[in-house]
Amino acid sequence: MKVIYRPATVRDAEALALLEQECFGAHAWSEDALTESLLKYNYRFFVAAEVDDDGEETGNIPGYVGMYIVAAEGNITNVAVTGPARGQGIGRGLLQALCDYSKKTDCIALTLEVRVSNTPALKLYRSFGFESAGVRKNFYEDPVEDAEIMWLHFAV
Repeated sequence: MKVIYRPATVRDAEALALLEQECFGAHAWSEDALTESLLKYNYRFFVAAEVDDDGEETGNIPGYVGMYIVAAEGNITNVAVTGPARGQGIGRGLLQALCDYSKKTDCIALTLEVRVSNTPALKLYRSFGFESAGVRKNFYEDPVEDAEIMWLHFAV
């Protein structure tokens, strides 16, 4: 599968909501919540958009990443990749797009929470230089689980 990484637009909200539903079920962001966030000045989303051999988008979005920015710090809200596209580097590409954007816009750090059992995500984040800063007890529901708090600080 060939993809390009680009900023998300409001036109992507429906596809992102379907992806959210697949990845997060009852805890998924709705299309309305995604649309509202896409319109806010301090939220940024990037999508992996599938392209054909001519480089034209097919309409399939197998992954996205989102964050909101407060005081030059980005809080990653979600990294979502559809099941069939996992293990193909899409999460890595999305995280790279977000990091590149953050560095260009003078963001000094990124933070996120991740399930302590999510070994593939933890491995990915650590490969980017994210470091553990503690644990939020019982942060997640269905099932109840702790979250590891991670930070990536950029050189300023």
